[in-house]
Amino acid sequence: ESAIEAGFSRDIGVGDAVGYDRLRMLAGFLFSIPGVPVIFYGDEIGMPGAGDPDNRRMMRFEGLSPEENATRETFRLLTGLRKNHLSLTYGDTDILHCDENTMAIARSWFDEVTVAVFNKSDEPATITVALPKRFTQTSLTGNFGSQISKEGTQLTVELGPTSFDVLTIQ
Repeated sequence: ESAIEAGFSRDIGVGDAVGYDRLRMLAGFLFSIPGVPVIFYGDEIGMPGAGDPDNRRMMRFEGLSPEENATRETFRLLTGLRKNHLSLTYGDTDILHCDENTMAIARSWFDEVTVAVFNKSDEPATITVALPKRFTQTSLTGNFGSQISKEGTQLTVELGPTSFDVLTIQ
């Protein structure tokens, strides 16, 4: 069987569900940084593929797994956040924190601020950052289920393993 024939007949799947978590976190990053996020069809459900001609199968809209549905919901929420928060489209970017496993960035447009936090570790992480003084009166809420607390300019976010959150003004 040639590589081309195999591209049409082999069964390509997802071996480890952490790939969906990583894809969702990558989407959170792409939708939070400056520039235009690009979604190639199938990305929104985590559709696997191999080398050409198997780089993408036919798009599926039904019979999705729980992980595929969760990934589609993440893309839907991120698209809505990007559409409704000009700070994510036009805003200035401040890197609040960055180390080997965690990162926090703030995007601001006039009085609107959005903070995106990421944990690429396979362990839970608590990220504490000092927000710029202009955000002192800002009340932020998470959109992806993380625990958040804020005292003055100190923001603390508790993230699960391989996860992210995008915090917006309440």
